[in-house]
Amino acid sequence: MKKALYLVAAVSLAASPVMASKARQKALSNTTAITDIQGIFVNPADVHYVGDFATFEMGETATNGSLTSNPDAEGGFLYTMGDAKLGLYLGKTSPNVTWLRTLAGTAAGTAFLSHENPFEIFYGAKAGDQNWAVSFNYSNSDKKNTDAPTDDEKQSAMGIRLGVKNDIWGAFANVGLSSTAESGDTKYKGKSGLSLGGHYFMDSIKIILRHDMAGAKADNTTGDVFDYDLAETTIGFTNAWKSEGSMAFYGLAYKMKSEKYKEVGAMTNLPIINTPVANDYKFETTSMPFTIGAEVLATSWMKLRGSVSQNFFMSSKKETPNDTNTVDHNTTTAAGAGFVWGKNNLDIVMTMGTSGTLDTAAFGTDASYTYMF
Repeated sequence: MKKALYLVAAVSLAASPVMASKARQKALSNTTAITDIQGIFVNPADVHYVGDFATFEMGETATNGSLTSNPDAEGGFLYTMGDAKLGLYLGKTSPNVTWLRTLAGTAAGTAFLSHENPFEIFYGAKAGDQNWAVSFNYSNSDKKNTDAPTDDEKQSAMGIRLGVKNDIWGAFANVGLSSTAESGDTKYKGKSGLSLGGHYFMDSIKIILRHDMAGAKADNTTGDVFDYDLAETTIGFTNAWKSEGSMAFYGLAYKMKSEKYKEVGAMTNLPIINTPVANDYKFETTSMPFTIGAEVLATSWMKLRGSVSQNFFMSSKKETPNDTNTVDHNTTTAAGAGFVWGKNNLDIVMTMGTSGTLDTAAFGTDASYTYMF
């Protein structure tokens, strides 16, 4: 009888999956083997596969909109109305926008605001056997200093996501419509931000293909101070086994990444580039990240998860005009737990300190609470 009750609990937990969060993704090395709430920011059609929820990600609220690498506070909800899915999400910042504005600000010797109080609206519906969805995101801020106008700061960003998905295949397009920022006389403008991709299932194997493009320029009264372009293509697969609320997976991908800094003599603050920049500076990186992970139903109310990831063979980084090197050692491990009671989910992730012991100062910094309606 006890065994039967445990089986019922396991099936119940599998039917009401632990679908939060950035903590779960981090513990599983951002694998594409899972469908998660955070996946709606890649393919918005995932709104049809994650149920109805209200979720709250723990994190930092950046002072005065300053850029930060710490987890951001964010949250939102998704709800079904008839055949449609409606959602609102607050605080979701773009990693690309944050990174590019940081890079441009470093090159220009200033600092640009990142996203401030961004919001994103989701709408999804069905067309025959296809599930589709679209979202729109927007952020805007304007800070004036009447005593010192040269300290005025502005920023804005907006974009759309489009996605379609069924049980066999899916495709998505994320388009950055605009991204601008100003810090005094220095102006930043994002280039074509675009992510295209899709997946196809062959039994338990999920084949993925993705292409990303991004870039930005910055200038001030002296002329151009930053000009950068990025292109990255990823092709790979994951294979997962699922049983009674538990899962194990492995995945391998091949990535080709190209970065180009155009000739801008004022980029004297970037440590990765010889100064002054006399010619175009390029990085061409190929890598094969390999990931193994598992999520195990430890009890009827708790899941334990962990993963290990590193670059496999055939990884290299060519730096023009310098030498070609292998990619740096990057074996990483992560672990986490998900706690479930009724329709409530709490996820946490654990990181390791540089000594190899548990970093108690960072314990719980990536955590979320989700209620499944």
